[in-house]
Formats: sequence, structure tokens, C-alpha cells
Amino acid sequence: GTPMSITSNNQLSHTLFGGTVRPDLKSGGENNPVYESPEVRAVPGLFYYDPSNFAPQSGGRAGAPSGYYGNLGRNTVIGPGTATVDFSLMKNAAITEGKNLQFRAEFFNLLNRPNFSQPSPLVFDSAAAPVAAAGRISSTVGSARQIQLALRFTF
Repeated sequence: GTPMSITSNNQLSHTLFGGTVRPDLKSGGENNPVYESPEVRAVPGLFYYDPSNFAPQSGGRAGAPSGYYGNLGRNTVIGPGTATVDFSLMKNAAITEGKNLQFRAEFFNLLNRPNFSQPSPLVFDSAAAPVAAAGRISSTVGSARQIQLALRFTF
């Protein structure tokens, strides 16, 4: 999958241009706390990563007020991967000299594998409270299996 950054609301830190900042990684926490269970990762609405692995940013000082940047690195969580199998068949048949018939069958996402979107990266709101949707996957990307048939006559 593609890397993604875990974020906190911008009101927790002083940012020059606004936007979101990264929280702190809890002591002994893992940078990429992705659940390994396929049942948890493969169902939209369930957690993809463990949001309890992070704490509101405090600048590395215990009990520090908000206004500091977190110590979590950029792009530490690896998001879900995408994979599709595309396949095509083609048959050419000569009818007469200079006239041909071609049949094509094309299959996109042949195995009908669901590809999930990135989970929600925001773990804390502006009041440093945990966000309920943190780490949840809410949709899929790409399309389901598609089959395309074509018949082409050339003369």
C-alpha cells in the first residue's frame, strides 16, 4: 500500500500555514500499528490501524500544553494495497481475402477483488479528544469486475 501520515487537528499546534500536524507516538508504541488480521483490515467500517498507539502532541515534555509538534514521523503507516487482474482474449478469423472478423473479450478486475481506500488519518480533534472515526476505512476504490465484449469487422 501507499504510506500515509497520522494527523491531529491544527488547533493543537502552532502551524505557520494552517493544516494538520502529527501527534506523539506513545512510549513503546509502534510506528506502523496496522492490524494483521485480514478480517479486521478487509471490512469497511472496522479499524485498519490502532489509534490508541498515539497521544496528543506535547513536544516531548510530559504535561506540556498544546502548541507543540508531535514526534511521530511522516508517512509511518502503510495503507491498504490495491491489486487487480485484467485479462483479454482475442480471436481473428479471415472470412475472405481482405475481410476479417475479430472477436475480443476483455475482463477488468477479473478476480473481483475489493480495493479499499485509505483509512481516516485524523486521531485527535481540536480539544485533544480522540476521533471515533480514526483508523476506519469507509469506502472502496476502483470498480467491481467488468466484462467487455467486442466484434470487429474489417474490410
